[in-house]
Amino acid sequence: MSLAQNGTDFEQQWQLLSPSAITWREWGDGLVLYNDATGHTHQLNPLSSEVMLALLRHPAGIATTTLMAEIVARVDTSEIADLSHEINRVLDQLLELRVLCRGPRGISAKAGTP
Repeated sequence: MSLAQNGTDFEQQWQLLSPSAITWREWGDGLVLYNDATGHTHQLNPLSSEVMLALLRHPAGIATTTLMAEIVARVDTSEIADLSHEINRVLDQLLELRVLCRGPRGISAKAGTP
């Protein structure tokens, strides 16, 4: 299933809510991150870790297409049946953890509304 079929906007922007509040360390095959803004610590699996590292490399925001390309270039995705679905699942989880937001500072780049 492609991103378009999955209902994902190719140009959707993703951005960390507060990059300076994130402290992270490698742990096993993933990352552990501490979010000073929420006071919570999270252990991320390998795919979630790669998504998080891509977000950290792009503090001004990253489009879904660019994020996908970076993950494909950095990770062996041959064992992931539906990569777009899995990345969307990771992004949804990071939204729930209040680590990232859609669009620059939470505003949709297309609509210009929250």
